[in-house]
Amino acid sequence: MSIPRTLRHGAVLGSMLLLGAGAAALAAHPLKGKTYSGSVNGQYGGPVSFQVSGNGQRVKKLTVPAVRNCTGGPVSLAPKPTTASITSTGKFKTTVNLYFEGPSSVGTETITGTFRKAGAETGTLTSHYNGYAKHCDTTSAYATHA
Repeated sequence: MSIPRTLRHGAVLGSMLLLGAGAAALAAHPLKGKTYSGSVNGQYGGPVSFQVSGNGQRVKKLTVPAVRNCTGGPVSLAPKPTTASITSTGKFKTTVNLYFEGPSSVGTETITGTFRKAGAETGTLTSHYNGYAKHCDTTSAYATHA
């Protein structure tokens, strides 16, 4: 005796929904209203800090260093503090302009983050420089904790 096709499809769909709901339940969320701080890993490190909004939907006052994979020449100024939206899966991403001493942007830095359990958060800083500083492009990992 075989199981009708519609019943089999319903069982498969139901199983997929349960698995999806379980994965969503495991996603870590930011601690609302808390300040997170930490640092960039490796020799191009520096402090990373931000606040989570009271409703847990935005990263505010995100402060990161300008990371680069080169020595000598002018030093990039740290990007101005920025904000980012937090997704329902506990992730955020934003891009800021990088400057040397002057009004023109010399590249960008993309900051991504993922909230973990117990007030932890990890992410990456990816710098893309224009022109003669292109060889300074790099990606560095960082970690913060509330």
